[in-house]
Amino acid sequence: MFRQICFLSLILISISSAKANLITNGSFEVATINPGGSFIPVFPGQPFITDWDVVVQDVHYMGTFWQSSDGIRNLDLDGVTGSSGGVSQTFSTVAGTQYNVTFDMSGNFVRDPVVKPMRVSADGQSQDFSFDTSTVPGGISVSNMGWTTMSWSFIADDTSATLQFLSLTNTLPNIVPGWGPALDNVSVLAANPIPVPAAAWLFGTALIGLIGFGKRRKVA
Repeated sequence: MFRQICFLSLILISISSAKANLITNGSFEVATINPGGSFIPVFPGQPFITDWDVVVQDVHYMGTFWQSSDGIRNLDLDGVTGSSGGVSQTFSTVAGTQYNVTFDMSGNFVRDPVVKPMRVSADGQSQDFSFDTSTVPGGISVSNMGWTTMSWSFIADDTSATLQFLSLTNTLPNIVPGWGPALDNVSVLAANPIPVPAAAWLFGTALIGLIGFGKRRKVA
């Protein structure tokens, strides 16, 4: 009976996590610092933004200085003047499985570059993205950031992967970093999770079998 109960528990876990975001604090709402209506630089090694690591150089942790895509907080991946940084988070994966990454992107429009470049990477795979601040309908502003959802996929090669978002403004000629790509609402989903209806059917079948097993034991 104990084994059957364990099996049903695993099925329940599969149902509950079938479409679960593998990234925690994907909208950067949880932190041990409060930027309020402004922003705060966060440097590598400072664990202020829950579940995220700041990498390469500092980033700006944004409060309500400008409109967020989700919630009230987000990131400018460029920190203080001359800094072009990034963030990363490690999560569990299954080797050979495809993972679909989505995130919302905008840009710090206060100064150049007009087009904000960023690189997304995991498990040795990467893709570059950019956001053109000049193409936001009505003109980009603190109340109209033009957040755009981007997507990317990678194939896991181990039991964990580190997803990284890195500003590339420091690679541009004649540009002083400090006004970079903005990031919010990060999500990672397995491409082929157990569909909820199928998982529910599997649970129901197992439950019926377990009930039948119990009745047979009583008869015996």
